[in-house]
Amino acid sequence: MKFILAFLLSFAIGLLLIRLASAADPPLAPSTAPNPEVFHYQGRNLQDYSADNKALKQTGQWKWRFVSVPGCNSESIRPAIVAAFAQSSRYGMTITQADGDPTAHAVYASCGSAFAAVCGGPPVIGCLGRGFPYNNDIDISTDMAAYFDVSQRAIANHELHHATGVWAEGYRTDGSFGASNDASIMNTGPLSRHDLGPVEDARWWRTMASPELKVLGYGFNGAWYVFACGFDANATRLSVLVDLKDGQGIRWAGVVKPLQADANGCMGVGAAEGLNIVIGAEYFVKQENAASWRIAFNEARVP
Repeated sequence: MKFILAFLLSFAIGLLLIRLASAADPPLAPSTAPNPEVFHYQGRNLQDYSADNKALKQTGQWKWRFVSVPGCNSESIRPAIVAAFAQSSRYGMTITQADGDPTAHAVYASCGSAFAAVCGGPPVIGCLGRGFPYNNDIDISTDMAAYFDVSQRAIANHELHHATGVWAEGYRTDGSFGASNDASIMNTGPLSRHDLGPVEDARWWRTMASPELKVLGYGFNGAWYVFACGFDANATRLSVLVDLKDGQGIRWAGVVKPLQADANGCMGVGAAEGLNIVIGAEYFVKQENAASWRIAFNEARVP
């Protein structure tokens, strides 16, 4: 069964077709709190339905392949798509073009009736119309080639952020389709004509990263170790930072481990994990995932 969410942007960024879970779907993991910046349905983040989103947080990898649709001038938009997708490494993830890999997400450079069959007719310029959020293949019209280069990159990144972060549109808070005041690639209108920047970093942090840990400390079991408890649902690994009081400030301590909480919801990191604690140094612990660590400044000092 398909439900359709149609978002016609003023310079035609997106139409999004969403197939929501049915009774035949497998049970879902506990939901994160609804967030208006991501698509949600009946109180659930659609991130919960996206295996791609979960895998991205675990691995930090998102592979894609460029698909030229016969009869379309597909090469006219390839450079803009390649340039746009390369920008997302700013979050910590790796977007890899893998044209020879049939398992990679397809990005169809399409036109005419082939594009309309998936996304609908003009003024739509791009969509995820093949089964989002389960299937995150992207269709982009070669009509995009008529836009300024920065607008082309914004359109491609708009669709990529639907696919990776399950981001909703950047409409006004009153629900209208007009442009909001923030210059975001998820916004509508001329304000969308920019590359990724601090606005997107902050939104990626809010929707993909994790807050500061509240329960953490030291323990001793033949050697000192640090521990933390109460991990966020988006977190997939635990990283340790250190300030050696040498004037160089806080830096990574060389240890990042997959989250493996014990029965009390806690995890320790010590000599067995490669962390040799230096007396007099200050240690910091942060929960993170592989897709957001570069913009996740959420380290907490171990008391």
